[in-house]
Amino acid sequence: MGIELMLFFTFSYKTPEGDWITDTIERIWFLVIIDVAIRVIIGYHLSLNKEYTQYDVLKCIKNAIMPYSKRVLLIDGLNYLESGGFPSEVIPQAEWALWDEFSG
Repeated sequence: MGIELMLFFTFSYKTPEGDWITDTIERIWFLVIIDVAIRVIIGYHLSLNKEYTQYDVLKCIKNAIMPYSKRVLLIDGLNYLESGGFPSEVIPQAEWALWDEFSG
């Protein structure tokens, strides 16, 4: 079961040449794979395309299979919680784990 939320985001950035560009993102797709037995997200992918593609789905599957590693956070004061994490990050037996079937 999915949720569709329609949002439009506008952001401005400066190019290396010094020009300011304003872009609009019409949709953000947050794809997740959930282990239905324990109700936990085991992988995700964020797509900024108007429609997500089969490649976005494959990236989500890849992220669910590969062991999760935390990203380096560049914003001062932004930290990961000590008590959280993906299963493949905190449970060694969950690294590279595969599943038998998908449920839609």
